[in-house]
Amino acid sequence: MNAWNYDKARPRRAEPMGGKATGLTLCRKLADGNPRFYVPKWFGMNENAESLADRHLGISLWLSEYHPWGVIVRSSGRDEDWFDGRSGVERSVRCRTDEVSIKAALRERVATNRLPVVVQSMADGYGCVVDVGWSHLLGKAVVRVARGGTSNEGGGTRFTSATWDNEATFGLYDAETGEAIIALADGELDVAMPDLARELVAGLRRIGINYGVQLEMVIHPKYPFNWILVQLRPSPSAMRGTTETPPRNGRLLMTSCRVSKPGACEGESIVMGDRDKDREIEMDACAIAREDGTEREHWFDDHPHRHALAGKIVLWSDSSVPKSEQSVLRALGVALIGAVGQVSLRPLVNSSHGTRTDPGSWRGGQATAARATKAKDASLLIGTPRAHGSLFGQWPRDAWPRTPVRLRIVSDGLVGEIYQLD
Repeated sequence: MNAWNYDKARPRRAEPMGGKATGLTLCRKLADGNPRFYVPKWFGMNENAESLADRHLGISLWLSEYHPWGVIVRSSGRDEDWFDGRSGVERSVRCRTDEVSIKAALRERVATNRLPVVVQSMADGYGCVVDVGWSHLLGKAVVRVARGGTSNEGGGTRFTSATWDNEATFGLYDAETGEAIIALADGELDVAMPDLARELVAGLRRIGINYGVQLEMVIHPKYPFNWILVQLRPSPSAMRGTTETPPRNGRLLMTSCRVSKPGACEGESIVMGDRDKDREIEMDACAIAREDGTEREHWFDDHPHRHALAGKIVLWSDSSVPKSEQSVLRALGVALIGAVGQVSLRPLVNSSHGTRTDPGSWRGGQATAARATKAKDASLLIGTPRAHGSLFGQWPRDAWPRTPVRLRIVSDGLVGEIYQLD
């Protein structure tokens, strides 16, 4: 799955319905002949205000034929999804399942000239992001699955999506055999993941795709062998690994598929935990992140904590996991002070899904989403293979660096490794 050179411009052809519609058309081809894959019903639109009125009867018939339990109006622009590898460039709008609501959303798009769009049936279940590509560290094609969780916010339980949930669960599988390299560790979905990896890669090759791609899927825990395809795109830039294997010297301490981007960093470790001194640095880092982009950012280089963090790899050994906004602020803050890498139980890794900017998907809104993106750009982030337990418990016995040691983190965008150099 490494036949495409992403350094070259991707060939484009005229496609009036845009990038999302093209990806969904490929999803249909992928699902053809495989009863386990399913594509929710959808239609694309790229029309002016006058012809929108003609859609009245068509939307009514579409609703009566497919009876969706939810509808979402999504951007299908030329700067995202299949044509670009990005996603979330424009905000999606959920609608009630009536033609008045759908047409109101479409009119708003027409009025602001944000066309084309896709109107898509919604599916219930875990929102999953599945990355297929070549791992230069492992020397083989792999399938990485990021699975959302559940939330009780606002009353009642709902499923979350790995497109934005930075507490997503990750698993890594051999693309040829389906064998678990790092199991998803999900009692409901684990049984289906080997089949998913094998059948997905075989299906992609069947329709002529032999290079890295990213898919969005919905999988309900009651039906783990029903794989609902909601988007397909070439691998986003944060997933495109190096063309050469980075240096891998030293003692291997940890392998994980929870990484923020391809790259490498090296530095002395510093443990940040629950001590008063650590909390002081963490609070200062959060304050710095809030000042980023203001006239006060010039004082970052002279900050008193810079000598403690500059060039270091921070190990976050929390006894409790910080809330989403707090974890974003501290990750960005220590990166701005000078930390080159960060290791934590729950890092800011939300599957490297495009350029998600929808403020409705992050506590704290668009500013928090922008800070998370900047934090992932400014510092190489890697999480433990499991998103539970403690950071100490994820490392091999006696490998936890209680005193400063020199570490090296390498990542190909799909897999990351931590080495001790001392």
